[in-house]
Amino acid sequence: MPPIAQAVPGYAFESWFGLLAPAGTPAPVVERINAAMATVLASATIRERLAAQGVEPRPLTPDAFAKLIAEDYETMSRVVKVVGKVE
Repeated sequence: MPPIAQAVPGYAFESWFGLLAPAGTPAPVVERINAAMATVLASATIRERLAAQGVEPRPLTPDAFAKLIAEDYETMSRVVKVVGKVE
């Protein structure tokens, strides 16, 4: 089996953690949660604890996070299609 980067040009994957809310959650609620998380992730103590675990926080806006999810979905759908063709 060839390396995935050969089978899916441009393939790269980073793991991430994020908070998701049910569809239809009011935008002000999403924004308030996002702002609270950004505050938490700006804390030196939290950043040190995450760094000790190899985690680099990268707070995103809700729109940027939605874009990240959509891009990862598209990439992984290509990977699944390629893997499904391997014998």
